[in-house]
Amino acid sequence: MIMARNGEMPSRSPDGDRALLRGRLKLMLFVGVVVLLGLICPFPFGGRLWSRVFDLAHAPVFFFMVLAVAGFVDPGSVGLSQQYGRLRAVRTGEVILISGGCFLVGCLGEFLQAFSGRSPSAGDLIANGAGVASGSMWLVSRQVIGRRRVWSVVAVCGLLAGAMIGPVFGIWGAIQQQIDFPMLASFERSSDLGAWNGQNATIGRTADWASAGQYSLQVDLSPGRFSGANLIWPVRDWSGYDRLRWDIHNPATTAISVTVKIYDLPHLFQGYQPADRFHVTVEIPPASVY
Repeated sequence: MIMARNGEMPSRSPDGDRALLRGRLKLMLFVGVVVLLGLICPFPFGGRLWSRVFDLAHAPVFFFMVLAVAGFVDPGSVGLSQQYGRLRAVRTGEVILISGGCFLVGCLGEFLQAFSGRSPSAGDLIANGAGVASGSMWLVSRQVIGRRRVWSVVAVCGLLAGAMIGPVFGIWGAIQQQIDFPMLASFERSSDLGAWNGQNATIGRTADWASAGQYSLQVDLSPGRFSGANLIWPVRDWSGYDRLRWDIHNPATTAISVTVKIYDLPHLFQGYQPADRFHVTVEIPPASVY
């Protein structure tokens, strides 16, 4: 029997230390692989709602990733009992090393998305960084006491909340869009803009003209090969639909050509075949409504 005295932890044999190290290294490797796969691999889910759910997960995942790595090395550094055994004390230098490694995993995952059918995003990278930064701040908070620790924890919560508030509003907007379907967008709510991306264009709401309600989508085009506005993933499969109604106002003094292109998820897996999408170009006369 091995007993500790005066509050000391029982000592371990060198073989026990090596076994503990091997086990934790395997666990750390597993966590890293799982996070990378989550960043890289396409998910069998689609649509604006799932996209925003994944956006919401970025900061918390990297927050807990930093804590997991630090906890494997030094349980006390994240607030756990030292009875689990410390491999190395996590101080400022170790916090920087752990944070840098986790952020590099996030950068690598975003880079590899370009080769796996997913879209890298600067916003995702920022959210990853916010998660890493909040995890680092949590580790630092464990090294101070009193009000400094309280304010550090408040800062951690504020940083995480700031990184997650955008996706939360995006999720709410996606839920509203699903409730309104088959109407794709009315623009009566500012959250409707979250379903659109401008490409060589600036998008916003305007009350200057609307065919229904008080607002419409205003698209200010910039020169470019493809300029316009893209509606994000409202439906995974359009094969059951055969009609689209939309109104467009051209306030310019010259006619503009507008191309409407609709394709769904099956189109992506069929090699972007032209016959498997809706594609029509119309000319809008100046100062007119189409």
